Amino acid sequence: MTAASPAVPAVSAGRGGRRLLDLWACWWVFPPFYTLFGIIFVPLTRVMPPPSPAKPTAQIVLFFHAHALTIQIGFSVLMLAIGAGSVLNGLVAYQMRRMTVDPVFSYAYIATLAVGAIPGCLFAAF
Repeated sequence: MTAASPAVPAVSAGRGGRRLLDLWACWWVFPPFYTLFGIIFVPLTRVMPPPSPAKPTAQIVLFFHAHALTIQIGFSVLMLAIGAGSVLNGLVAYQMRRMTVDPVFSYAYIATLAVGAIPGCLFAAF
C-alpha cells in the first residue's frame, strides 16, 4: 500500500519550485488585498459611493468634519496598501512575461496599472 499524496504539491528546491511558490503567493495575496481595498474605500474613507453633488456645501463640510479621523486613517492605510500592491503587480507581470513569447503583454499590463492608479485611487483622495 502507498501513502496518500498531499493535496498541495511539495515545492522543490529547484527553479520550478520557485515559480510554483510565486504562483501560490499571487493566488493567496489577491483576495486579502482587494478585501482591504473594499474596507478602505467604503466604511473608512466613505468615498464609495461619493457624496451627492446636489447636497449643499455646508452639509458636505459637516460630513468631512464628522468623519475626519476615519478618512485620514483610511487614506493612510491606502498609501501603504498601494505600495504592497505594486510588488504584487510586479509578480503578476513577471508571470505574464514568463508565460508568453513576446513580453509586450506584461509591459502593457504594467502601463495599464500605472495609468489606472491615477483615477482608481488618487482621484478618490480629492
